[in-house]
Formats: sequence, structure tokens, C-alpha cells
Amino acid sequence: ESYQASNLDSSRGQKASVNTQEVQQDALEKPPFVGIVVPHLGSDFLDGIVLGVETMTRSFGYGLSFAYAEDDWALERYHIEQFLRQGVAGIIIYSGEHAVEERDGGFVSVLEEQSGRERIGLLQKLQRSNMPFVLIDRYVPEVDCNYVVSDDFNAGYASTQHLIKLGHRRIGFVTVSYRLTSSGGRYAGYKQCLSDYGISYDEKLVLHTLESAIPPAHITQALVESFYPRDHGRIAEYLKGRERPSAVVAMNDFIALQVMQTAEEIDMMVPDDLAVVCTGGSNIGAFLRVPLTCITQPVDEIGRQSAYILLNIIM
Repeated sequence: ESYQASNLDSSRGQKASVNTQEVQQDALEKPPFVGIVVPHLGSDFLDGIVLGVETMTRSFGYGLSFAYAEDDWALERYHIEQFLRQGVAGIIIYSGEHAVEERDGGFVSVLEEQSGRERIGLLQKLQRSNMPFVLIDRYVPEVDCNYVVSDDFNAGYASTQHLIKLGHRRIGFVTVSYRLTSSGGRYAGYKQCLSDYGISYDEKLVLHTLESAIPPAHITQALVESFYPRDHGRIAEYLKGRERPSAVVAMNDFIALQVMQTAEEIDMMVPDDLAVVCTGGSNIGAFLRVPLTCITQPVDEIGRQSAYILLNIIM
């Protein structure tokens, strides 16, 4: 069962119609390339975003320079600085694991982490140098800039609401130990939905100690092999507990896959013994024996919208 999360949140994004011919003519007088930095490869989620960016930049007469940061902040910074030296017209940035925490109803960056402080400083440097840039999928709370993300709060809310309407009351949430604005938004939606339906929040139903939200290789390989034995063990212990959940909201589709695989290995049937709902943007569900119930993110539209906003800033 699939639900389309079609709404995008864009900060300060311009959506006015433009004359493509004028943009293409104007592009001849500007650096012909924009850059995009992504943290990892190997999933059709990121493939879809990059494709969306490329189709939009190409239609406006710009080329696209691609950089892969390998989930390493030092490489992310290096590529952004290289783009500056190359004189690109603008940069689209899919940041790495920028940790945030909840405070006063919103998010703030975890400044104890050096990478977080340095990322804020670099983005502010881009602003001072008037380099156009757009963040995608997640944002940095301290930097007032353009970004395009899915409606993560409503994704978490709708996932939880679906399970409540199926009659579940012991609904868990499974996520990674680090909190991004995307996962934090889904978690906040989960908690708000429980409150709105009069269900008490139970910390014991939340598993937030997983190490990774993405596979280390192409997603199809993850269907036949467990790459994270420690995460596997944590999920197994969580599902075997005396007060285990009857249903789970997973942060994303890869975590949902890990939950479903582990459940089957300990003789739990999905969805009879454990219902699972997640947020995702890949086609991972097509490879599973039991299809995923998933709030799908419009990944190609995220890419197109981020490029459209960037090109409007450049103009």
C-alpha cells in the first residue's frame, strides 16, 4: 500500500514563471555549470534526486558538475571549495549527517560535533561570497537559506495515523542514533499523532540506537545479506521484548527492510504479528515478499524544485 507525500517545503524558494529562452540566452553570459554534492551513492532515492536536478539544469541550458562526498564531511567541504575555485554558477548541497536536537519546538544543530560547526561556517561563507546554493532533503537550522525537503512531520504523522486506524495502540518508532531534520520531523509527527489520538507516548517502544539508515552498497544487495549485524541484534532484542510493539513506524524504507527481515528470522509474521509503515523514495518494496506500506517521497520533484530555485537565484 502506498501513499504519495507530494508536498514539498521550500524555504524562500521562488516559484514565479520564467521565460526559458531568456534563461538560456542569459546562461551564455554566466558560468555554464552548477555543482551538486551528494553524501553517498547506491540508492535510487539519490539517483532520482540527481536525475531531477539534471533534467531541470539541462532544460535551462546549464551543465551539471557532480561530486560524491562518501559520507565524509572533509570530502563534502573539499568538493564545495573546489566548486568555488571552478567558478560554478551555483551549488546544490545534499548535506551529510548533520545532527540536530529538539529545543523549544524546533531544531538546533548539535554544536558539540566539529563537522556541524564547520558546516555552518562554510554555508555562511557561501552566503558572504554571494554564491547561490540550495540544500536538499535536510536543512541546517542556524543558516537562513533556500532548501527543499519533504513534509517529514506529516509523513510521520500519516504513518502513525494509518496504524492507529488499523487498530494498533502499541506503535513503535525505529530510527538511527543520530537525528537529522528529516528523521526528527518524522519522529515529531509520530509523537503528535499519538497525542492527538489519546495514546500515551512510551519511550520503551522507541528504538533509536541504530547505526545506519542506508546500505553500504547497492540497495538490491541488502535484500539478501545483513550488512549491519549490530543493528540486526538491536532490532531482534527490541522485537523480542516483553512489551514489544504490535506495529512500527520506520524512519525510512531501508530501516523498514531491516525490521522486516529481522522479524521473519525470529518467526514473526509481517503484517500479522508486526505491522510496518515507513517513509521512503526508492523501489525497495518491489523486491520484498511482503510489499512495504510506505509514504513515498517525490524524489525527482525534490531534484527539479531545488534546481529551479537555484537557477532563479542565479538569474
